[in-house]
Amino acid sequence: MKPAKQSIFVTMVMIYSVILIITIFTPVQQIHVDIIDITGFAKCALTTKWFRTQLAPFLGNLTAKKGPKNLKMVYHPLSIGQKKGNGTAVATCENGWLECQLNKLQCCTKKYSRNVTDFEILAVLECIQGKQWFGKALDCLQPRNLQTL
Repeated sequence: MKPAKQSIFVTMVMIYSVILIITIFTPVQQIHVDIIDITGFAKCALTTKWFRTQLAPFLGNLTAKKGPKNLKMVYHPLSIGQKKGNGTAVATCENGWLECQLNKLQCCTKKYSRNVTDFEILAVLECIQGKQWFGKALDCLQPRNLQTL
């Protein structure tokens, strides 16, 4: 190697070594996030009672529905069981057809909501929970600018 090329090579190795050492020994601040997974049925009396007596008051106390930065809450609507229909497995719901429709609406709300926080979505899911008519559940989407679902 020519001296000029050797000097550039040595300099590059030293620079990369310093960058590597800095990267290895620089502490990375990790933010701890607590995740609360909630499961339930849209027409289940106990799930609805929990939503109304526990979750709704908690959400009502949040400022701007943003919640703590280190807390993530996710609700998972469930169906239970399956049956065969035309050779295809179909989910069945413990509390009838309306529960399946409300579960689907809750799932679609979660999937297709954009530019809203987890806590805003939970507020909509809480509104849908336990409704006696599907039209009333659809009304839960309107005041929260979720019409694009």
